[in-house]
Amino acid sequence: MSSSGSTKRQLVNGSIELTAGGAVSNIMVGHPLDTLKVKMQTYPQLYRNSFDCFKQTVVKDGWSGLYAGLRPALISDISEKSVLFFAYDLCQQSICDMRQTQECTTFDKALSASAYLVL
Repeated sequence: MSSSGSTKRQLVNGSIELTAGGAVSNIMVGHPLDTLKVKMQTYPQLYRNSFDCFKQTVVKDGWSGLYAGLRPALISDISEKSVLFFAYDLCQQSICDMRQTQECTTFDKALSASAYLVL
């Protein structure tokens, strides 16, 4: 594969990964649980258990109360995951280019993960 083709592939893969990966779904599922955890840690005297916290939050603030502070969490998680995926893909493509192969083997992927951890 030519160097130009490899560079284009890296840019395309990188741009796809910079769009968030699975960060949005991760936050949408985990954020309500984190909100309840923070409320229980901040005001332990108000809630008997997590179910009580859930019930009081939904009654008082509605379902949107479970997603309080969602925007900063989304921005930070999307930023973090996109950089991580981009860096991993860059390591993976660099190793494939060094080995002069188009497809990365399982060994290449493991090696790229190791290289990524070093960075």
